[in-house]
Amino acid sequence: MLKLLHVIPRLSNAGPTRTLLVVVQALAEMGLPIRHRLLVLDGAVHPFVSLRVRKAGITLLKQLEPTAIRAEIESADIVQVHFWNHPKLYEFLRTDWPAMRLLIWFKIFGAHAPQVITTDLVNCADACLVSSAGSLDLPCFQSQHAQDHHPDLKNSHRKRKVNLALSPANLQRLGEIEPQPHDCFNVGYIGTANFTKVHPSYVEMSAAIDIDPVRFIICGGNDQDLVAAVQDLGVCDRFDFRGYVEHIEQVLAILDVFGYPLCADTYATSEQALQEAMYAAVPPVVFPHSGVATLVQDQVTGRVVHSEAEYTQAIEELFHNPSLRKSLGKQARAYAQEHFRPLKTAQIMEQTYDELMSQTKQGYKGLTQPVQTPAEGFVAALGQKGDTFWTSLRGQPSDWQRQDIEAAHVHIAKTKPDQSRKWASSGYTLR
Repeated sequence: MLKLLHVIPRLSNAGPTRTLLVVVQALAEMGLPIRHRLLVLDGAVHPFVSLRVRKAGITLLKQLEPTAIRAEIESADIVQVHFWNHPKLYEFLRTDWPAMRLLIWFKIFGAHAPQVITTDLVNCADACLVSSAGSLDLPCFQSQHAQDHHPDLKNSHRKRKVNLALSPANLQRLGEIEPQPHDCFNVGYIGTANFTKVHPSYVEMSAAIDIDPVRFIICGGNDQDLVAAVQDLGVCDRFDFRGYVEHIEQVLAILDVFGYPLCADTYATSEQALQEAMYAAVPPVVFPHSGVATLVQDQVTGRVVHSEAEYTQAIEELFHNPSLRKSLGKQARAYAQEHFRPLKTAQIMEQTYDELMSQTKQGYKGLTQPVQTPAEGFVAALGQKGDTFWTSLRGQPSDWQRQDIEAAHVHIAKTKPDQSRKWASSGYTLR
């Protein structure tokens, strides 16, 4: 029996936890004998989520002492880290652990601070999985690609270190969604409902849509800034904030379009909400930012737009052209059924596990960049995106570099409120 130790920074009802559960289920359906143990580094776990984890046959480990964690690592065949930038996870990766086979599955696109995939992270792992094909083009993976494809290195024991494994949604929970009658044109958004994720002009773009009647149904934690923006424009009658919705199939059944405009520096990858909407034959309208760019094909499975005006026009076009809307929705569903199946990800996992098990356990390499304080740990996690912070943090006020230090301080001071919230969502506070 293969013994897996999963490591996750925080356990919640969000995408990474849902992905973990659906992949474990798919591996079980393949008949693979695997023991799953899940180490949660942030001990606060909602009882409902704990129940779902245990029902999936996963042993939940919380608030373990270092000695107990060491024993878990020693007994595991593979340690699988579900990664996003979180201080608890970086603390784990900087610890001197026993020999292990380390697999890091990145749940972030990795190009924008604070959710950056660094070369140091890639080098400390024995194998890596990314959740978006676009992440493979990041600089941190380029040298690895060169090695993977170098003719002199193609031999029987050479294995590809980096592979793509989408984070699949649990499409089975949606059942067979049948469109339900409704009295106006419904444009839906499902997910994190604040300006750390959605386009900064989301409300303005939506308010400019010339359709009557139209309703924008928003499902997810309601951010007060988003609500305030709706109130400031005086369009409260157009917006329906529903908060968290578990049975999302009831909402998808009354949507005409899935309006999913994310901000340019989003760390989105496989986007389960987008997968679910496409599976429900609701045509999406998106910007080509981060992982979303590889999930939707313009005029085939949805609309991909490049400006605020295009976003507004695309939704108006889908309103006035029902046959196009139906065609895009049908093709979106077919694409979702083919490409978003949990079985595909589970098969990649099986292949990755087999390749890792063909190797002996190696002494844990860990992260090589030394840090002395939490602040240095935060900046190191940003990779090359943290240069300004290093200048501010370590700069010495000699005459020749005083201007650089002052410029760094000004740059950091001008950090937008939504950017500061991005730090906070990762467990950091920008002071």
